[in-house]
Amino acid sequence: MKSSLSLPNELLHTIIEYIAYTPGSLPLPGHSSSRSLFKRASPELLVLSVVDWRLRQACLPFLFANIKTEYQWDAMKFRDYLALFSRFTKVLVIGFFFRAGTGDQILTQILPELKHLLFVELHDCCTRTDLFRTILAQPAVSSVLVHDLPHESMCNNDLSKVIIDSQNANHAFTPHFQMYLNQGMRLACLELPILTPSGVVQSDFKLLNGLEKIQVHTMDADSGLISSSWLSALSSLHPTLNEFWLLHYTHDRSGRQTTPFLSTFFEESRKQDLEKFIIIRQIGLCRAPGHPSQEWHVMGIDLKLKLLCTSLLEILMLTASSFPKLKTLTLDLVLLNTMYRIVRHPIYVYLARANSLISE
Repeated sequence: MKSSLSLPNELLHTIIEYIAYTPGSLPLPGHSSSRSLFKRASPELLVLSVVDWRLRQACLPFLFANIKTEYQWDAMKFRDYLALFSRFTKVLVIGFFFRAGTGDQILTQILPELKHLLFVELHDCCTRTDLFRTILAQPAVSSVLVHDLPHESMCNNDLSKVIIDSQNANHAFTPHFQMYLNQGMRLACLELPILTPSGVVQSDFKLLNGLEKIQVHTMDADSGLISSSWLSALSSLHPTLNEFWLLHYTHDRSGRQTTPFLSTFFEESRKQDLEKFIIIRQIGLCRAPGHPSQEWHVMGIDLKLKLLCTSLLEILMLTASSFPKLKTLTLDLVLLNTMYRIVRHPIYVYLARANSLISE
C-alpha cells in the first residue's frame, strides 16, 4: 500500500471524505444537500487519523465536524480545545444530561467562536431561554432541532431557524403550538393516532410549516385506501413532505382492501403460496423531497416471517422484485422455533446473499 505522502491532496481528501462518515448515523431534518454534514465521524476515521501527521491534518475537518456535549465537563473540554477545531465544527448536539448553570455559561461563551456552525440539536432539558436565544442569534446557524417546545415564552422571537422533530396531532393544533408556527417554526414529523384520509387533507394542515414526515400508528380499514391520488393531494399541501409511515399496518387477507403500493407483493405471495408466512407490520413510503410531482414508492418495510428455512430466500427475492427502490428492511424471523431479529439492514445486504445462494 502506498504511503499517504505520495498521494495528491485532492485524492487524499476524496478518500478520507468517503470513509469519514458512518452512513445514516445521525439522520436529521434539513435540506438534502446538507445531510452529509449531520453525521458523526466513523471509528475507521479515528484510527486513520493517528497513522501519520499528513493524515492527521487531512482527517481533522471531519473528526470535529460534529461535536456532542452530553455533560457539563464536555463543555469544559470543548472550551479547552476550542482553538484546535473551532473552524471545523458544523454541528453541535447538546445531550439529554446537559444541565443548566456553568455548562450554559461556557456554551454561551463558545458559540460566537464557532464561525462555521450550521446546525444545533437541543434535547428536551436544554431548551432554556437564555441559551436558546444565544443559539438563534448566531448568524451562521441555519437550523436548530428541538425535541420539545421552549420552557418559557418566545412570543417575540423569530423562530424561522427552529425545527421541532415530532409532534402528535393533539398538540400540533393547539393555540400555543400554532403561535410558534406563526413565528416561523417548522414541524418535521406529524404523528397521527389513526389514519383518516379525508381528515389529513384539511386546510388546518397547511399551517404545518416544513412538514417532512407523517407517521400513522393505526390504519382504519373503513377509511379508504392510501392511493397515489390521495398522496398527491396531500403532497400539494406540503411540498416538503417526503416520508409517510404506517406503524401498525393490518392487511385484509380477503383482498378487498389492499394498499396499492403492496398489491403486487401480495398477489405474487399468493401465487407462490407464501402469504401464510408473511405479516407486514410497518411500511414506509417516500418520494424525492421538494418535488410534488414525484411518484411515491415503498422505501422501508417491517416483516414478521413464520417460515421454513427454504422459504426465506423466496420471500427475500419476492420482496426485492416487488419493491425495487427499497432501502431498509426489518425482519423478525422464526426459524425452527428460534427467533432472530434483524433490524433495518440495507436491502442490498440480503440481495447479495440471495444472489450468492442462487449462483451456487
